[in-house]
Parts: sequence; C-alpha cells; structure tokens
Amino acid sequence: DSFVGCHPDGLPLGRLAGPELRRLKVRVHEALDALWRARMERSQLKQANARARAYLWLAEQLGIDAAACHVGMFDEATCERAIEVLWPWYLKLRQRQGREQVAACERKILDTAPGDQVSLG
Repeated sequence: DSFVGCHPDGLPLGRLAGPELRRLKVRVHEALDALWRARMERSQLKQANARARAYLWLAEQLGIDAAACHVGMFDEATCERAIEVLWPWYLKLRQRQGREQVAACERKILDTAPGDQVSLG
C-alpha cells in the first residue's frame, strides 16, 4: 500500500509513503499551497517565486536546511511539525477568505434590485 510518484524521467518525487504519511503530506500541501498562492495573488509574485519563498520560510520555521525542505521528502514527524507551524496561518487565511466571500455576497445582494435573482456562487 506504499508508493511514490515519479517525474517524467522516472526519478522519484519523494520518499516511499504509506497511507498515514500520504495523509500527512496532503495536509501539509493543503496549508502550504494555499499560503503561497495567497501570497502570490497579494504581492503579484510569480508562482515559482512565491512557492520558493514559502519553502524558505517553512525551512526556517522547522530549523532544517532549505535544500531539504521538500514535502515529498518529509517523514511523518517532519510533516507533523510542518502542520503545527502552518495550520494557524492557514486557518487565518481561510477566515480572511471567508470574510471576503461574505462581503462579496453582501455587495451582490445590496446591488440587486428587489425581485431580481441573486447568484451567490
């Protein structure tokens, strides 16, 4: 039940991962990817730059070498530490995005004439 993804040339993307390690890696990516994407949008950074900055920051927080900071290479303990670091920031981002979505819906409602249908999606 363990596997590892591969690059097109056959090189592994990371370490062999069983179900628990895969679950942890998904959670790390969920938070880390959301954070660097939000930073990219806010700061007009290119994707590679925003992602690299996020990984550098995470490496500093985890006290590991930046070259070793790749989710594909994390073991369970490193994933758990990364989640502890990332999750509070991720939750703040989700709250802010939620408030922005509510505000956008409120603007749609306020800008709609009585009797008009409102699509909030």
